[in-house]
Amino acid sequence: MSIKSIAQKQAIEQHARESEKTRVNVRSLNEECGIFGVWGCEDAAQLTYYGLHALQHRGQEGAGIVANNNGHLWQERGLGLLSDVFRDPERIK
Repeated sequence: MSIKSIAQKQAIEQHARESEKTRVNVRSLNEECGIFGVWGCEDAAQLTYYGLHALQHRGQEGAGIVANNNGHLWQERGLGLLSDVFRDPERIK
């Protein structure tokens, strides 16, 4: 791992510790939840969409994606299947 990658990872970890938005109560996750993550990829949101599509049988009540873009968190979520929440593919870019 390069020094730049380590510094980026440390900055994101620090941001996660300081931000209430990124804190997840792990105890609230259960067998109906499916989580998919992508790190360090230009098309992370689109890859996450496809990963969540493969997992949506784990929980069909809602879907969402959170993306970190240079320390700014972007979130899109809603009730229903992934295809209901993300009807417009442009919203995932």
